Amino acid sequence: MGYQIGQKVYRLVFDDGDLAGLEVRTRSLPLGALLDIAKLAGLAGKQFDVADLGEVEKLFSLFADALLSWNVEDEAGAAVPATPEGLRLLDFGTVIQLISEWIEAVAGVAVPLPKTSSGGQPSLEASMPMEPLSPSPAI
Repeated sequence: MGYQIGQKVYRLVFDDGDLAGLEVRTRSLPLGALLDIAKLAGLAGKQFDVADLGEVEKLFSLFADALLSWNVEDEAGAAVPATPEGLRLLDFGTVIQLISEWIEAVAGVAVPLPKTSSGGQPSLEASMPMEPLSPSPAI
């Protein structure tokens, strides 16, 4: 019997800035897709020409595969679906920011754990005298 690795769900919460109040739930993707997204996000973060539009569209499509839900509404207050079509309704900068936050959540390094050690007792080596030895009487 084999082991099945479950998909992790990430909750992105924006507390400040232009996206304050936005909450997005995403899922993990296979490493290959994550690497493709990271590479394409680098492209989208730079100035690109019309020839790059296919790559940018691929970036958005790959990210849309990770979307599960969000609390995005349109100007009329109607819910925008967390789908490729809903993603296309957002402005470019917002989508890039969402992708960047998602990459950081998925690939980021965990915050260091708090120090729980009291430090213990000093080691014996720390309490040993470290003066130079006296000159040899044989000299």
